[in-house]
Amino acid sequence: MSRVRVVAIGAGLAVAAGAVAVGWRWLSESAPPLQFRPIDVPMPAMEPSPTRTVTTAEPSARPEPPPTRPAAPAPGAAASVPAAPAPATAAQAPAPPPPPPARTAAVSAAAKASAPHPITIVDARMGTGIQGWEIAGAAESFPARTATLFCWTHVVGAAGRQIVHAWYHGEDRVATVRLAIAHPSVRTWSTRAIGAGETGAWRVDVLGPDGALLRSVPFEVR
Repeated sequence: MSRVRVVAIGAGLAVAAGAVAVGWRWLSESAPPLQFRPIDVPMPAMEPSPTRTVTTAEPSARPEPPPTRPAAPAPGAAASVPAAPAPATAAQAPAPPPPPPARTAAVSAAAKASAPHPITIVDARMGTGIQGWEIAGAAESFPARTATLFCWTHVVGAAGRQIVHAWYHGEDRVATVRLAIAHPSVRTWSTRAIGAGETGAWRVDVLGPDGALLRSVPFEVR
């Protein structure tokens, strides 16, 4: 009995499904086709937004505050005195300069060795002649009839250089004699003929290579 009922229900469903299919087909054939028309909907015009310029202002420089003055001490209060700076300790003292290199000392020694020795005039005298490399007739005053006078000089330390005998009658330079020195110690001389009217004060200045006065020998002719 139950099986017959199930078969009847299934047959009913099949008939209903067929009816639905037939109705749908009829509707699709008899109804006009649907047409879709596009509708133009006006859109409001969009205005561009105005450009906004943002300017960043630099912060203005703030004036520096005026220096604060120390407050005046209250009446009766002791004024504060700044402490004196502490004395420099041994650690703060500047380091001594380094010693000069040995090369500088060697150069200084070489310069001293190459420097010319000072010239020394051991003796200088006036006379009337030379005997055995020594002055003869040495004097400080000579008669006017003396024909020739000699200025004799013992010089040391002028090897390779020269000295000068400058003869003066009063303040007039009447003769200049250059004497070359070949040895460390030399006796040398120069001569001058004395005229009849050349009386009065005379002198011979002994000059070094640089013109420095080494010795002056005064004498008189009368």
